[in-house]
Amino acid sequence: MQLINKLNNSWLDTIFPLITRLGEEWILIIAFPLLWYLKSKKAAKYLLLGTLISSSCSLFLKNFVFSENLRPIKYFESLNLNWHLVYGQHIHKFHSFPSGHTTFGFFIFTSLALLTKNNYLKVLCLYIAVLVGFSRCYLFQHFPEEHNSVNICNHITSLLNEWNIVTKIVTATTDGNCLLFCLMC
Repeated sequence: MQLINKLNNSWLDTIFPLITRLGEEWILIIAFPLLWYLKSKKAAKYLLLGTLISSSCSLFLKNFVFSENLRPIKYFESLNLNWHLVYGQHIHKFHSFPSGHTTFGFFIFTSLALLTKNNYLKVLCLYIAVLVGFSRCYLFQHFPEEHNSVNICNHITSLLNEWNIVTKIVTATTDGNCLLFCLMC
């Protein structure tokens, strides 16, 4: 944690709050209609449903299983170290595990990487996913070890897809009946 915290400079202090926003839901608001109209309705629905499953898993773990996990600022409070904090960023003290931004960012951007045929876009999407996770550590919101654990939520979603549960729900809704799809979610 100290190594990451020592990497600070004014440029990173400016860019990482923007990068961390790529792990927020507004990305889905842009990606969903683009996939719906430019790729396929099935891909868009997979992205939406997968995001709901992955994010729900993350929220459940954060609020019910690991609700007492401390964030870095609280965990290191007694050490009286001079941590670099980015000006203007609200630093949370509790509900550290798992990182919702990282879970969301990894799911969205790895899904987009899998949906595109362009190898440069694949690499870019995966790079963005990693940067979202790193930004959460840089902004002193999460520990680096936590980002390996976002795989729990994403693996559950992948298993559901592997067992064709997500595919069956997506297929059942490809007739365009949005009301049915919304009720299922």
